[in-house]
Amino acid sequence: MSIFEPRGFAGTEGGIKVAPRRDVLRHRAALLLAASALLAFACSEADGEAPADGAGEVTATPPGGPAPNDPHAGHDMSGHGGSSSGGDPNIVRGPDCDEDNPIKATTTEGSIDRALPEPIIQFERSLGWGCAHRAYHETRLWRWLEAMSKYPEAAQRLQYAKDKKWTPAQVEEGAPGSGLDFLAMHRAMLGTLRHRFPEHAKLFEGWTTIPLEATAADPLVNAPDASAPPAFWNSMKNAITRLETNLDSFASDDELGIWIETQHRPTAQDPLARSTDPSSGLHTYIHVRFDDPRSPIRMQRFSRNLESETFFRLHAWLDNVWTKYRKAKGLDDATQPAYGEAMHHACMHMGLEYWSLAKSACLAE
Repeated sequence: MSIFEPRGFAGTEGGIKVAPRRDVLRHRAALLLAASALLAFACSEADGEAPADGAGEVTATPPGGPAPNDPHAGHDMSGHGGSSSGGDPNIVRGPDCDEDNPIKATTTEGSIDRALPEPIIQFERSLGWGCAHRAYHETRLWRWLEAMSKYPEAAQRLQYAKDKKWTPAQVEEGAPGSGLDFLAMHRAMLGTLRHRFPEHAKLFEGWTTIPLEATAADPLVNAPDASAPPAFWNSMKNAITRLETNLDSFASDDELGIWIETQHRPTAQDPLARSTDPSSGLHTYIHVRFDDPRSPIRMQRFSRNLESETFFRLHAWLDNVWTKYRKAKGLDDATQPAYGEAMHHACMHMGLEYWSLAKSACLAE
């Protein structure tokens, strides 16, 4: 089972092969096959600069905690290992929330993955980003994991979350409210790393467009039979075209984020419900397409994939799309409360204090 979704994206997960141009039937078949196949588990100091008179900063959550029905609540991060100060920068830390990683390699040698420079990895670890990222995704998939818990991997993932004392997110992946949350969370990470490591700015520029074929800069893993990587799905080519030429078709940040992130569309009655749009879920498709099961930082491992260059090439491209969308819609980051709250909560979840509009980064007081 994919750490993201059991659907055999890229036509290789669990040996699943899918016929081209039969998108809806293909997704349903992949769901059933992957669920039965149970794919292998793929599962710092802060700046410290306080805002001047609050100018250009997102207002913090009022005293007393999140408001009722806060879509960002429910991520109890007790014991996740991070702190807003980042801890002692001289301590070399190992990965967090990764003790169940079946790949015990300490390097990416022999895989297609390229790890970020060690100072960036240590900054992430000093703030507990591996745990925070894993908790973010797993808590949003809580009911899905419960519904799939008859399968060992899903049961193990759910138990891991419970052992960490994480709690279900109030808004599930794919539900209204989750799209803005998703975009904000990954912008918080990108902005913070760009601010902290300007010497590595190119690592966080993102693709100019998503590569459709393997290249020297963006290699892919061969199919299980050692043949060439599977062709890029037509439905996902359509997704890229829509994002590059028809952004106005999305009614809101949230609609854009949900459509990009996932095919999950949970309902009160059915936590396994999915979108009928075969071009949705481009983000997850790319994660699976660039996944290398030989790598300890494989793209399908929440606790480690944010140590991968490819992770940020993808998410920086998506973030650039979001920037273009907000500009096209005339949305003002400084005056839109929903945007500010989403960015604030994202920073808090990643072990920092507030989102600085002036620096486009999460900072700590």
